[in-house]
Amino acid sequence: MTKTLFSRLLEFSGPGFSSAPIIIFIICVKITLFFYSGPILTPDSHGYAAFSDIILGNDRTWFHHTDTNDILTFRIIGYPVFLAASKAIAGSGYTYLVVILQILISLYATFVFFRTVLALSGSSILAQVLTLAQATGLALVLDMCVLTDSFYASLFTFIVCRLVRDITERRPPTWQTAASVGCLLALAFLLREATLFLALALAPLAGLWIWRPWGTKRSGWTAICLLVLPLAGSGELYQLWNKFRTGESFITTGGSTAYLQPLVEVAKGGVPVFADEAVLDTVARKHLISFSFEEIGEIGATLHSVYGLSGLEISRLTSAKFSQCWSRFPAAMALHTLKRLSRQDYLLATVRVDESLREIALWSSWNGIGTEWWQKPIVSWRELVKGNIGALPVFIIQILMRTISGVMFIVFLIYPFVASRQPPVELPREVLILAWTLWVYVFAFTFAYGLVHVETRYLAPVTPAILMVAALALRRLPSARPENDH
Repeated sequence: MTKTLFSRLLEFSGPGFSSAPIIIFIICVKITLFFYSGPILTPDSHGYAAFSDIILGNDRTWFHHTDTNDILTFRIIGYPVFLAASKAIAGSGYTYLVVILQILISLYATFVFFRTVLALSGSSILAQVLTLAQATGLALVLDMCVLTDSFYASLFTFIVCRLVRDITERRPPTWQTAASVGCLLALAFLLREATLFLALALAPLAGLWIWRPWGTKRSGWTAICLLVLPLAGSGELYQLWNKFRTGESFITTGGSTAYLQPLVEVAKGGVPVFADEAVLDTVARKHLISFSFEEIGEIGATLHSVYGLSGLEISRLTSAKFSQCWSRFPAAMALHTLKRLSRQDYLLATVRVDESLREIALWSSWNGIGTEWWQKPIVSWRELVKGNIGALPVFIIQILMRTISGVMFIVFLIYPFVASRQPPVELPREVLILAWTLWVYVFAFTFAYGLVHVETRYLAPVTPAILMVAALALRRLPSARPENDH
């Protein structure tokens, strides 16, 4: 019988204990860091905690009646519910339970990632190296933080790995898989409402999974419905719930600050964003001096206290202004979107164990960035010029990690273009299309964030995809090929 596509690779992805050494090592690292640092609280953590306190409080009226001026409508409910459940179980030590659960889920995501990369590369050694990079990168820091990012990244890792494994193994779409992926997307929405838009980045990958020759038209339409309906239904139900308790249909009022951030950034560049006589423009011109995040908060506070606008009204004003600026100043808005994206550490997001360890130390031991070289997230070469010899080994490790990470990202960046020039005899068409769908997912996901606001931690859901493309590329190297791959 003729072997199907990837059959040689799949011989090396079956049951076994090839992942045991690296998974055990990663578990030891995370346990050590947990006892060293404990839970890490950030400014955003307190908002989620305050929401969870309201959920656990004796006053239940928030469920059926509230206004749009507090945390109950500014944040979506998923993570606060998780914090509330943790508080009900662990009391004052709830943050430890939160971090433990985040680590456990992240570890399982790492195991799933390992099996996927093993299937793609056919090399246990390469799979372990890439898995180590995934587990000790952004995940290492985010697992310790009381934030949505760890869970959110794990959910997208599960989704991407499930689709990629089905594609590589030529499994036809099933209603069970489609429903599970759809439910994971719905759960991701309850953690971060932007999932309604971010999920579109998965469309090419999901399309490849659904519409391959080994599937049927009927199973394809069933899969589409089961993928889309849980997410779309969750968004619709959340809006209906808010209409029930506030009289208005919306998801959150987070846009009151989220949409202002890019507008203020563009205005700082000299674009007349707030030149009209509308109330938002008038207040913005009054407060914007240094164009800082604190001034964005002052704009919202003034609109509420002086002009009597609710959180929802402010959110709608900023959203309308955001759309208006895209129609008036498309070039400036596009340019600043690209600038926001260019400032993100794409090159440094995949292999950053040194920076992750230093960030954990900064948060847990020194309570933020200090003036000494060891109290900074990045060691500059200027520290060596100053004669700080102790910084030399740290600087060397930092350069080495950044170089490896940069090479990994460049491999991801150029591989689909290079592979497109190879004849189908050398590279199966499905492998090329898979690489392209992962490539599009990475940039579409981050571009959607870049339109409004993006931080390095937002790259956590896409770094596994970067490493998967690298696995596809590196499997062609002699050292990365299976032993019987001649």
